Amino acid sequence: MKQEIVDPSWLWPEKFGITPGIKVDNTVYLSGYVSVDDRGNLIGSDDLYRQSAQIFRNIDEALVAAGGGLQDVVKITTFLTDMAQYGEFARARSEAFPHGTP
Repeated sequence: MKQEIVDPSWLWPEKFGITPGIKVDNTVYLSGYVSVDDRGNLIGSDDLYRQSAQIFRNIDEALVAAGGGLQDVVKITTFLTDMAQYGEFARARSEAFPHGTP
């Protein structure tokens, strides 16, 4: 089984000692993401929509680096600390997956 590290050329993964993801054959396993830009700056500290949109951008960038994109996603797992904010997350998710969510 051939394994490759997914490298979207972000500056922060090495700083925090994480790998953005691993590609094994034709499957990509991504790490859990938070709302930081490519330099590690927090995006949308009090805005769940902006946080979620940034996370989906990060996922897409990582998948592009692995040779795919959001259209290839088959499963996501999301943790929200405030379900009252679910609508803002759902809006960002719908924008990231306009043809139906995984």
